[in-house]
Amino acid sequence: MTDTQTVNRHQNTNTCVFSGNLARDAEVREAGDRQRMWMTLAVSNGPTKKEPNGDTAWVNLTDWSEQRIAGLHKFLVKGKQIAVVCRCNTWRSDKDGETVYNTGFTVQSIELLGSKDDGLGTNDSPGGEVAAKVAADDVPF
Repeated sequence: MTDTQTVNRHQNTNTCVFSGNLARDAEVREAGDRQRMWMTLAVSNGPTKKEPNGDTAWVNLTDWSEQRIAGLHKFLVKGKQIAVVCRCNTWRSDKDGETVYNTGFTVQSIELLGSKDDGLGTNDSPGGEVAAKVAADDVPF
């Protein structure tokens, strides 16, 4: 699936697309009677005049898809390059009597990137087949 196809599949006003490297292995956590997969993605903003060595944004991702959790969890390890399409969520909470505003992202699709050598980045590899199948199965219509 190309980047354009992925974005077109999720056409709405609350769609974010990120690519980067996982900061740590994906974690599966219990959330009531469901599981969720939690990841932190390091996204490079590249060099600027102010930051000649580049700047990194740390993006917290949550995935509720049972199919992606089962099919991709073992491939989502520290350093793995991925692309995600997600929805931005904001909420507020109270911390020490002050209102704190938070932002997080709920995953809608994941694409494994990387070299063919790692066996995870192409559709003719085991990981690529899983990624393509999981993304196709998540279409709500």
